[in-house]
Amino acid sequence: MLQSLPQMAPAVVPPLPIVPHFEPAASIDEQARLDQLVTEMIVEQPNLVADERLSAVCWQSEKIGPALHLDDFSAIRTPPDMATDYLQDRARLRARDGDFLVTADPPEDAFQDYFNQQLGLGSPTWLCPGLRESSLAVSCWANRSLRRRLVAAIRRVDRHDRGWAAGECS
Repeated sequence: MLQSLPQMAPAVVPPLPIVPHFEPAASIDEQARLDQLVTEMIVEQPNLVADERLSAVCWQSEKIGPALHLDDFSAIRTPPDMATDYLQDRARLRARDGDFLVTADPPEDAFQDYFNQQLGLGSPTWLCPGLRESSLAVSCWANRSLRRRLVAAIRRVDRHDRGWAAGECS
């Protein structure tokens, strides 16, 4: 019976319209209200003030440069026969051109093509640590060459932010 059905040409599906990445920005009034709320919270809970010894490692300002996208689900308890590595691929939805994306395994070519060509989400640098440590983040740091690449990218952003020419300082 199936053989008697006419053959139909496959439908051509146009690329899906994708909304540009959202760029959050607080208005002047919203920033003032946030400042007021923070002040009130510190008065009520003085232990919220960061220890001065940590100021050297605290985030101070947003720098222009690539982002590192890493979705680590190693702390989620699952049955022993259930894999969670596929959940790491969700980070691909946030990654832009020039960003770094870390997953345990390299992506399939078709997966990359779909995100790049069909969804138009750009081409991040995909990194795979190749190690299976306690977590994806630990595996990323334990892989020396991957760690060096990330540190070099951070230093490039830091030089750009300070107005240094690329390669001027090491």
